Amino acid sequence: MAIHLQVIKLTFFSLLMLRLKKFQIILMLPVLRRAFFQHLVMAGVEHKPVINRPLSTVVDIGANRGQFSLAARQWAPQSKIISFEPLAAPAALFRKVFAGDDSIKLYEAAIGPTAIDDVMHISARDDSSSLLPISSLQDEIFPGTNEIGTVSVRVAPLGTFINESDIAAPAMLKLDVQGYELDALRGCESLLHKFDW
Repeated sequence: MAIHLQVIKLTFFSLLMLRLKKFQIILMLPVLRRAFFQHLVMAGVEHKPVINRPLSTVVDIGANRGQFSLAARQWAPQSKIISFEPLAAPAALFRKVFAGDDSIKLYEAAIGPTAIDDVMHISARDDSSSLLPISSLQDEIFPGTNEIGTVSVRVAPLGTFINESDIAAPAMLKLDVQGYELDALRGCESLLHKFDW
């Protein structure tokens, strides 16, 4: 039990240090600073090493409030961004953050292998919500991520929304779907050959 508590403390400390470092970078960059102060959205600046390249297309599956898309806009400004977020509240905030940016498209859906309506398990922190059940261990390790409800969301393969011609090279596929990555990848199977990263 004592070792388990040490892991939780280390995780909390690591997350706190990461957020302080992220905040420092966000304060230095006008677009990211504006998104934070106007909408309380912290860009995923930790992804700079993988985004900082000449990308023409970024597909952001599990976009939440736009954290990764903000980083992509900062470090791959020429890219077209196609994002997917099935939860209404984060999707609405995403739209506010990117209002007026015609090179970003948001679909309010999840990506999976078949077209269905499925149950999304809502976390107290919406960025920890998942199509998979949320266990008590998750909340123990990451306090405040417990399940607070469920909602039905649209799930469909990526090809339901876009086709090959929508993905200009070089292209990046990003997945952050809280454990549902394998099923999301299966939903991208027909278009995976279009992605360089």
